[in-house]
Amino acid sequence: MVKKGWGLLRWGGGVGTIATYKNGNVVYSVQSIQDLTNVIIPHFDKYPLLSKKRADFILFKRIVDLMNRGEHLTKEGLNKIVSIKASMN
Repeated sequence: MVKKGWGLLRWGGGVGTIATYKNGNVVYSVQSIQDLTNVIIPHFDKYPLLSKKRADFILFKRIVDLMNRGEHLTKEGLNKIVSIKASMN
């Protein structure tokens, strides 16, 4: 399991964390908006998803863009984000 985890961190550009749970699930997460903007999003722009998850990725990029512009700090911006999230699969 450690090999898989380290490979995932290398794939993820060295950003994010890996959590392993007692039930065997492994979760990779990235909390930093800067890491999402500079590493994760460019990766999926370069190597696009080929499934219907591509549409969710495009919506996710819109949310990250709103957050980068600070719109999540306003009620209107937060409502936009909630609305976008509601349309994701």
